[in-house]
Amino acid sequence: MYPSQHLYLQNKPGALALAQINFAPTTLAIIIAVVLGVAFLAWVIWLIATGRLSKWAKASLQNQKWNAQDNKFNNELKSLARAINEQHAQLGKETWEARISNPGYEDAYNKLVNVNQQVLSMEMHASSLKEELEKFNQDRAKIESKYKEQLNTLDKERETAQAAVNELNKQHKALDTEFTGLSMERARIQREIKEARTNIIEIENSDAPNKSALIFPLNSRLEQLSSALSDVSSKTPAIDEKMAKIETDLNPLNTQLDELGKNYSRTQILMSQDLNPLDDHINKLKQSIKKKEEEIAQLQKSMPTMLEELGAHVDHVRPESLRLEPLYTNLDDLHERTRTATNEQQKLRLEMDKGDKSSVRKFAWFWFAVLLVVIAILAVLFFVK
Repeated sequence: MYPSQHLYLQNKPGALALAQINFAPTTLAIIIAVVLGVAFLAWVIWLIATGRLSKWAKASLQNQKWNAQDNKFNNELKSLARAINEQHAQLGKETWEARISNPGYEDAYNKLVNVNQQVLSMEMHASSLKEELEKFNQDRAKIESKYKEQLNTLDKERETAQAAVNELNKQHKALDTEFTGLSMERARIQREIKEARTNIIEIENSDAPNKSALIFPLNSRLEQLSSALSDVSSKTPAIDEKMAKIETDLNPLNTQLDELGKNYSRTQILMSQDLNPLDDHINKLKQSIKKKEEEIAQLQKSMPTMLEELGAHVDHVRPESLRLEPLYTNLDDLHERTRTATNEQQKLRLEMDKGDKSSVRKFAWFWFAVLLVVIAILAVLFFVK
């Protein structure tokens, strides 16, 4: 503090006391909020007292009503425009179907003629392609049927030959099992014969008394074994003969199976060679038909717009036609309603142009100010907390 200021405060006790007050932040914030609120309230009371706020509110309310009416007219006119477009589309369709031409809408009519001719030409081409496709499908079906019949015949022949081979193999296996059993039996008998002969020789070379009595049963056993060996040996040639015959019978069957397999493969190759070119051509035809149908669909897609355009021209020219009279009547009503709504909207907008736009803006700014004050007070209260 400068000396002159200190001297001044000494001479002014009240000022010195005021300078020495130490305001707390919360107290200062409350004071600011109160001052701001009081000032704003005073401003609002002044606006009410002078009639300004009431004037602004009335102007804003009137403007809202006008905007609501204007939106209503906009919606009504859009609805009427859609209805007129629908009637034009129907009028164009009826005119086109009845082929009612007129110099007044020659260009729009000729557009439809050209598009219709293109569609007819494309449809004829597509129909021709479909007929060709049907013919190729039929040819393919016949060729495929012929080869499948051949393959089925070969399949049946292979099944028959394979069944015969399986049966012969089964018989051969049974004979082989029987032959093995006989061989084992013969080997066993031969071992027993050898054993009996060895025993006889040992007895003869021994010093045992009564050798004849010991050798006699062994000789009897040898006779039995020799008879059994002869019996077993007699069966073997017959089995060998049967097995040889089976093997002989199997050779032509296996050859037949091999040949049938080769024929089956050759037939499949021939079928592919005949069908593949047809399949390629059929696929190309399908692609051409699809492309042509897409072109037709694209042209037909443009028809509704062109019919609506034709209908608008017909509505303007109004050629005489009993078929079109009901549509003319509907359109007259829609046009009249459109004119009425348009005139009413124009009158409304003239009133809106004459309205107190300044008061509307001021009322908007007033509420903006209210919002700012409320935010400021809330911010101060938040700071106090």
